[in-house]
Amino acid sequence: MAKLTRKFVRATLEGEGTTDEKLEAIMTAFGASTANMIDKEEAETLKTNAINEALKDAPKGFKDSDEYKTMSEKLQEYEKKDAIRNLTDKGVKNEKYAEMLLAKLDSEKDLDEQLNAMKADYADMFNAEEERKPQFGSEMHSGMPTGKDQPTFGSVWGFVPQKKE
Repeated sequence: MAKLTRKFVRATLEGEGTTDEKLEAIMTAFGASTANMIDKEEAETLKTNAINEALKDAPKGFKDSDEYKTMSEKLQEYEKKDAIRNLTDKGVKNEKYAEMLLAKLDSEKDLDEQLNAMKADYADMFNAEEERKPQFGSEMHSGMPTGKDQPTFGSVWGFVPQKKE
């Protein structure tokens, strides 16, 4: 198909035998409809400029991006909370004490050895070690049945018929 230009439209209409007044009216309407169109070179230039403008503010590497910085901060916060939780599991009384002791720990040395050394200096920050007996099953909170009938919910509200004596 031929490219739709003024020259092509004029040649096609003259071949059909249209009058000069109709031809000029059509060409004026065609010119008005194509007045706001952008040619390919201008479109490419605009596109290239927009891309360059968008990339100008982009970070050079992924470590410079805001998302990476926020994720690394969240990861450090999580690792700190995990270390504090680990210390409380090892016998430190509470999280505040664990945070204070965490600042004094050396990450390259053995954790258990350091905690044992700190127990002498900071005994008030650790739970008193009690000898725990192994417990199998759940702890009992009740005793043997005594034979006394306690009023139940159903008997108080009249859902269970009373025994006749």
